[in-house]
Amino acid sequence: MKIFLRVSIVFFVLLIIGIIPLYSQSYQLVRADTLITSPIFDGNIENEFKATAELKNISSTTKTTKVRITPIYMTPGHKYAYCAPGQCYPETDTTSESQPWEMETNTTTGNYFTLDFYVYGHPGISCLTIKFFDANNPNDKIEYGTCCNALPSSVEDGDGLATVTVMSYPNPATNFVNLKYNFPFASSNIKCNIYNYAGSFISYLPVAGQAGNLNINTSELINGSYYYVFVKGNQKIIDGNFTVLH
Repeated sequence: MKIFLRVSIVFFVLLIIGIIPLYSQSYQLVRADTLITSPIFDGNIENEFKATAELKNISSTTKTTKVRITPIYMTPGHKYAYCAPGQCYPETDTTSESQPWEMETNTTTGNYFTLDFYVYGHPGISCLTIKFFDANNPNDKIEYGTCCNALPSSVEDGDGLATVTVMSYPNPATNFVNLKYNFPFASSNIKCNIYNYAGSFISYLPVAGQAGNLNINTSELINGSYYYVFVKGNQKIIDGNFTVLH
């Protein structure tokens, strides 16, 4: 069996799924990376992954702006660091708030906001909340979530790839989502973990056999995007997402 380690940073941008508008009173989130995957080097996971976001001042006045980064969950051994306009900040696994910077009207941060995850070879998932806000009015804010997914994937030669088909009726889902799975190389000790748009764990479902269907009751879930991960032990088999809209 060949084992491949795949690491990705998954950005669940709250602003683009209808939970929080794309605009706040004074700001617009112009862009934010939603998925970054890493190349594989000699079967080892890379230690550092970089992403960017761009914020724009859409108000008629200069804004004194700050960013606060709050861990939702950090796998032991994972850290993050970031640069905001004017200053970079050291690696940490706790909450960090930047010094303020001045944003003139109709200007953006350009490429000056960058975020780095450092996983140092440790498999696991780490999630952060990124909040840009007016230092003089903290309620004037834009917020999104970002996750670093550093779980191994396994594929066995000659037996094909794992597949999951997401079926819901209606689509997006209201009452249920059905995950039809096929894992040619894995038959036991499998479960499906469900996370919300911010990377918070919701629940898990046990998986029986190499192929079958999982029915997820979505009637009590709030509107938004959700993320599923099929794992065997601590190895990721496959992941994906679905949307709930009541």
